[in-house]
Amino acid sequence: MGKVIRNQRTVEFIRHAGEKRGFYVILLSRLLPFISFDLISYMAGLSGIRPWAFILATALGMLPATIIYTFIGHEIPVLEEHSPIVLTVTVVFIFILIVFSLVQGIRKKA
Repeated sequence: MGKVIRNQRTVEFIRHAGEKRGFYVILLSRLLPFISFDLISYMAGLSGIRPWAFILATALGMLPATIIYTFIGHEIPVLEEHSPIVLTVTVVFIFILIVFSLVQGIRKKA
């Protein structure tokens, strides 16, 4: 672990946070869509969080997004039937988000 994070104080902070408040940290971070799931998992691996707490917090934290994605996916055929304009705007918006994300990724690499 020392090779990954060279600052021992940082390692101790992560370990202490995982032991004391790991469940809540994981739960809240899973609720925020802009935080990398990989980063959360790596930090949890460095921390002292118990595996069952990590699994439960991850499942509960992902539940709201899963419900929303399922609802939206279920409603797409209905939107297509009743409102082609709404579907078109949604698809264009998603396309713009994908292009924006790709451009950001290219800028970070450069």
